[in-house]
Amino acid sequence: MGEYVVAASMLSTGLNVLSSAETASPSPSVEEAPESPTTSRFSALAADYLSLLLSADRPAAQRLLLAEAEAGTDVRDLYLRVLQPTQREVGNLWHSGTISVAEEHYCTAATAGLMAQAQPYFQGTPRNGRRLLAACVAGDLHTLGLQMVADFLEYEGWEVSYLGASTPWIASRA
Repeated sequence: MGEYVVAASMLSTGLNVLSSAETASPSPSVEEAPESPTTSRFSALAADYLSLLLSADRPAAQRLLLAEAEAGTDVRDLYLRVLQPTQREVGNLWHSGTISVAEEHYCTAATAGLMAQAQPYFQGTPRNGRRLLAACVAGDLHTLGLQMVADFLEYEGWEVSYLGASTPWIASRA
């Protein structure tokens, strides 16, 4: 449990730093670039996906994005431009008290299920000889980010062994 407390504290500090940087006002000399059609498309997909999740329609939410993958959209784009911003917004909604922890868990579980269904899009790349053992520290149940990293590396040819949430430390038996 000690490893989790240390990791959680470090992550919390990092998130606070990032949050304060995001909320800082932009430099007056920096103009916001207009949104591209591709960015608009992914923003709309993310909004639709989130809306379906918040209305508790997991099957429709998953069909929406799987249809995109079937149509040839790079699943990595769906991860980074739809799932990641949606999960960030789900966290913000929970943090602000707009949704309950049960609703947050529902959205997260639906996204995890979708990611499991997307696995075939990450496999099939010739192996490059590199390996990854991916696990969350004991007590950490937040697996989506780790799963995304593992999936991206698998796409790049890594052999991935994904252990998931709350992996206990096991001392060597010499």
